[in-house]
Amino acid sequence: MARGEFPNLPKIAIITPIPKITSPKSPNDYRPISILPILSKVFEKVIYSRLYSFVTSNCMLSPHQYGIRTNHSTELAIAAIYDDMICNKYNKLITCALFLDLSKSFDCDHHILLEKLFYYGVKGRLLKLLASYLENRFQCTKIGDTKSSVLNVTCGVPQGSVVGYLLFLIYINDIVKASTFNTVLYADVINLHISGENHEILEKTVNHELKKIDRLVRANKLYINYSKSNFMLMNNYKNINFSVSINHYPISKQSSLKYLGVMLNDKLNWKPHIEKLVT
Repeated sequence: MARGEFPNLPKIAIITPIPKITSPKSPNDYRPISILPILSKVFEKVIYSRLYSFVTSNCMLSPHQYGIRTNHSTELAIAAIYDDMICNKYNKLITCALFLDLSKSFDCDHHILLEKLFYYGVKGRLLKLLASYLENRFQCTKIGDTKSSVLNVTCGVPQGSVVGYLLFLIYINDIVKASTFNTVLYADVINLHISGENHEILEKTVNHELKKIDRLVRANKLYINYSKSNFMLMNNYKNINFSVSINHYPISKQSSLKYLGVMLNDKLNWKPHIEKLVT
């Protein structure tokens, strides 16, 4: 590690598929968690300590990123969104809140990631060490006693690793500057919200700004899962028509949805969440 090289042996991961939903029906319904050797965890904790210290001391991460950080939590992320919506309600503004789902979000491009690290000031031996950490990785999938063949990993950071999540936060850090949306991030969970007095102007603004988000996501070689992305319209007293789409794919409008474990609804009350807790 003193030479900026990560050992090759701890780079071999066994993938354990963890269901994302109650009744998974396809491979996309599973989250691939990397089970890494103990030796890898030891090395990664040293790297994480140095990188996180550099990131925090230089205020690299956006204050709108609440995931996997000290003094940040899902509660604070939800409070940030809820406070904005309450203020808009009192000011009689219509608020459009979007909840975007990224497909295979941790499959980030190594070259782009290293370029971003360099841009943020990670250079020299630490950058060389992170490049070595990402390259020449191998993995196989194990289900029960059955194990697949070992294949080379050409992109992404291992889910379940110590350093992987921090690298991913850096990777999507610039999304908050891509549009005029108020943005709240919790790792790969993205909330965008914006308000206005006129619903027609707001609808045009939302669809225009979404194009910017989609372009940035694609430039990072990530993709928005249109079918799992939703939006809510708050303070819609007149029950107006309001449509949102990305690349001609319509985004589903919801009256309530689950966000970071909490049920939110377009009336800004806690009835759906209380009912869910009671059941």
